[in-house]
Amino acid sequence: VSAGEDFGRPTTPGRNGGNGYHASAAHGARSPAGVKDSELVSPHRPKAQAVQMPVPWGCSRPGGKTAVFTSLASDPNVEFRPYMEDGYKVVDPLLHCGSRGVEDNWGLFAVYDGHGGREEVNYVEAKLHELVLSELQSFQGRPGEALISSFKKIDSQLGMLGAWNSGCTCTVVLVHRQGHAATIHVANVGDSRAVLVSGTAGQYSARRVSTDHRACDPEEAQRVVADGGIVRHGRVGGQLSVSRSLGDHHLKASGVSCIPDICNCSLVGDSEVLVIASDGLWDALSDNDAGE
Repeated sequence: VSAGEDFGRPTTPGRNGGNGYHASAAHGARSPAGVKDSELVSPHRPKAQAVQMPVPWGCSRPGGKTAVFTSLASDPNVEFRPYMEDGYKVVDPLLHCGSRGVEDNWGLFAVYDGHGGREEVNYVEAKLHELVLSELQSFQGRPGEALISSFKKIDSQLGMLGAWNSGCTCTVVLVHRQGHAATIHVANVGDSRAVLVSGTAGQYSARRVSTDHRACDPEEAQRVVADGGIVRHGRVGGQLSVSRSLGDHHLKASGVSCIPDICNCSLVGDSEVLVIASDGLWDALSDNDAGE
């Protein structure tokens, strides 16, 4: 399994304020350094931050406990803005449950796309995997419920930290490997997408395993209205293009939800690649393009 590579430079700005794109791939990448609480969400800090590439372009590394290998790449697309609001997290293994010689490991792979600043991305990068680990242990055998609970808790924390007019998308993939069998559990809010590519060159299939939550989608627009909001010009309240996110608490009473969609599927064979990327990539490439 490899999760989330970014290939190709987008030619137009991203819809959510993330004009660059970020992708990460699963194979033993290490987590970024932790962030202090005092550095996370502060109304007194400037929104714009200088771009720092998290890893060399196209960096690939040997895998951890659940992924065969991991690739990471990022392109800030500085033609459109001088700062980057996307982020990622790789923790492999996140949890080891093996006993009596049977491997049983969980790995976490995630991409985040901020809007209105990257304070929420910084916080989610630093804290969400810890919540997921705790909830996995609480909701034993129910990873979907663990992920939903983690999203709710991190969103509540962001609200208390002042994430009022800014937020981020969040796409998290848990890879559960038991011996030779592996299953993925995907949770996402917003439009950072996960695509599972199976097969070999010339004979592959690309399957989307996340849901794009955009206010212009008829089903999401209907949900927003049912939750007391309005959709104007393809945006919630005429402001936000994504209909689900972490943060954005000024719109939480107007239909913006932090509840993720969940997708679970088994991995078959040795030639499966999981691509996770922000919309800067998907605005330029289709799912099949990523497969190629």
